[in-house]
Amino acid sequence: MDAGRFSGYLYPSLGSRGIEVHVEWDGEGFDIVWENEVSVKKGAGGYYCAQCLPDHAKSYPSREALWIEHVFEPFANWMNHTLARTNFLNFYATDEWGITDARLSETEHPGGLVFLGDLIQIASVTPDGTVQSRDTPLPNSCRVLNLKPVSKVSR
Repeated sequence: MDAGRFSGYLYPSLGSRGIEVHVEWDGEGFDIVWENEVSVKKGAGGYYCAQCLPDHAKSYPSREALWIEHVFEPFANWMNHTLARTNFLNFYATDEWGITDARLSETEHPGGLVFLGDLIQIASVTPDGTVQSRDTPLPNSCRVLNLKPVSKVSR
């Protein structure tokens, strides 16, 4: 990952099952903006990902070949096509910060987003790490879903 792009906010992590890109705000975990994992299984035809639907499962000659096509190539594609074109990393949260959400976008205040709960935009950050805005109301074109709790059904 380009160390200069959103430095101090995006942290890629390679684990035993895949790659995640974590977002931090003020040194605290905030959200995950990209993830891809693989569940490697050995079958008669080679290695395959157990998370793939049977119609889409593909056999590979080695674990390495499965990881390359299933995890590393999609990560490189995300970096080269999504992250490279991103102008803002937008941070959203509820007033009490019970729900947090981070989104990469082309604009500082993207419209048309759908959120669960009453979120406010905490900040927009540019690729060089500059904080553009803080505590901004969401654009009118965003939908906020306020779901009511479901009561238990008695039998």
